[in-house]
Amino acid sequence: INDLLFFTREVHNSPQLFIISTIIKDGSIEVDISINFDTKGKVKDDYQIKGSIKNARLDLLNQSTINDLNFLFNLNKNQYSLSKIKTSFNEIKLNSPLIEIKKKKDSYLIDGIFLTKNQKLDGDDLNFISKGLINLKDIKEIEFSSNNKLSFEINKKFKINKLDIETTIDLDKLIFSKKFIDLSAYLKNTKEEILFEKNKIQINYKKDKLKMKGTGSIFFTDKSEKITYEIIKNNDQFSFDTKFNIKDNSFQIVPLNYEKKEDVNSIIIIDGDFKKGNLLKFKTISLEENKNKILINNLKLDNNFKVLDIEKANINYKNKNKILNKINLRKDNSNFIVEGDNLDLSKLIDNIMDSDDENSSIFENLNSRIDINIKKTYIDEINHLNNLSGYIILKNNKINNLILDADFPNDKKISLTVLTNDAKETTTSLITDYPKPLIKRYKFIKGFEEGN
Repeated sequence: INDLLFFTREVHNSPQLFIISTIIKDGSIEVDISINFDTKGKVKDDYQIKGSIKNARLDLLNQSTINDLNFLFNLNKNQYSLSKIKTSFNEIKLNSPLIEIKKKKDSYLIDGIFLTKNQKLDGDDLNFISKGLINLKDIKEIEFSSNNKLSFEINKKFKINKLDIETTIDLDKLIFSKKFIDLSAYLKNTKEEILFEKNKIQINYKKDKLKMKGTGSIFFTDKSEKITYEIIKNNDQFSFDTKFNIKDNSFQIVPLNYEKKEDVNSIIIIDGDFKKGNLLKFKTISLEENKNKILINNLKLDNNFKVLDIEKANINYKNKNKILNKINLRKDNSNFIVEGDNLDLSKLIDNIMDSDDENSSIFENLNSRIDINIKKTYIDEINHLNNLSGYIILKNNKINNLILDADFPNDKKISLTVLTNDAKETTTSLITDYPKPLIKRYKFIKGFEEGN
């Protein structure tokens, strides 16, 4: 091949031929040429060039390598066909039944099919393939087969336009570090590596828009679960829609004191989008497990996963204390309203009492008023308050003013106020006709069980 290129450049040199000669490093060519000339000695348009390329090696400009390239070719005016293609792109073995090339003014239209079968790669292979272009350090092993249809237009300066790719991947195995998706806070006995197994994936790329849909099994522990996912990349904007069917594993949300037992089916749906270097928005987070339902809409997080905003949350579930939690949160301009039938605050109270971290808020910087109206509020597993109502005003994540009133079941009253003056001095008052439940629960309240 190099001899032929040298001869061609001697007859008619061009920048394109120079680039091609730089890329092609080895290989042989066999050619059968059929040419007819007109009366003036010019080549007629009915020429045909057939032949084969064997054992060619190409070093591409992005440092990738094509080895052992073999194919047949059939060239006619403005149309070229390549068939029975076999090669190795970096470490991935590829074959193609047919690639067609059509000349169109100053460019070429290329359509083709590429196939891979039973390809196995480890972390070192993947790092070699990526050549530093993609961060694949967390991927340990992959086994797959694929069917790839692609078309694109390339001009004389080797610029690619109108790239269109359709890919079907049979993913037998994909192993990567759990650092990529760490769910140890929600699933017990998680492994150090996450395994995707028997996934069917469809990938489409067109006009800078990449769409990937897949379904199969996933192992966070020794027990598999079902996962369905869709990821769309449009320029720098990403959107995702994921569905987990969790049955064989237990699942917990510690702040909510919620736990799903093993062998109980639950469905988790996570739908959102993000822009590189920007905030993460969850349009929908939902969990359903029998009668237990948790729904969150339009939750926005910053780069440190602190809450920037939330539009709505509907909660209806029994927690580990067997207490029904049934409340709604909704945004009202820049403020929030929390109302409902039942709420167990015992876990939240424990966390506040046990924590010395002033920066433990889940919010990035909350400056809002929260109006509260809850019919029954549990302060521990036994004692509860009726008709909790009032408001909390927060500035920079800290309580600036608070007024909450409620009744015990025996009609005794309890009132909590926090007031901050202009000098930023805070006064906290807790007044109750029935201190007994508080004395039993909180060791710092001593001296009496009855009276005010």
